[in-house]
Amino acid sequence: MIYLATPYSDPDPLVRQARFEVVTRVAAVLMGRGEMVISPISHSHPIAIRGSLPVSWKYWEEFDRKLLSVCDKMIVLMQANWAESVGVKAEVELAKSLDLEIEHLFPEDILHEYKIDGRTITLKGREVCECPSVEDVKMVCEKLNDHS
Repeated sequence: MIYLATPYSDPDPLVRQARFEVVTRVAAVLMGRGEMVISPISHSHPIAIRGSLPVSWKYWEEFDRKLLSVCDKMIVLMQANWAESVGVKAEVELAKSLDLEIEHLFPEDILHEYKIDGRTITLKGREVCECPSVEDVKMVCEKLNDHS
């Protein structure tokens, strides 16, 4: 089982939504290749929104530790600010203590040049939109599905 770690917490809900969209798409690609993947953000983001739950590592730490304990590998998805992420740092340290294989992956390596830079989403080298809203992020993800 692969644990897919990525940064998430941010004061801007659009950034959290964008990170969720990217990690969920990466998880889908990996699963489509036959990998068994657990993506904590893909699981917990919609729950946090619908339940008005905290989005901090501190709140989700125990849950994520239990998930990681049943995995044999971690992939760190290197979205913006991944190296500064409190949660990713803690997850990597836990993975090391569990002697898990750790791999690092840029989203664009698996999503064919799909990246989010600030609020600009680029697909295959061309700017798709300047994202002022969550609806725009969803629209771009629909375009991604059309281009994969």
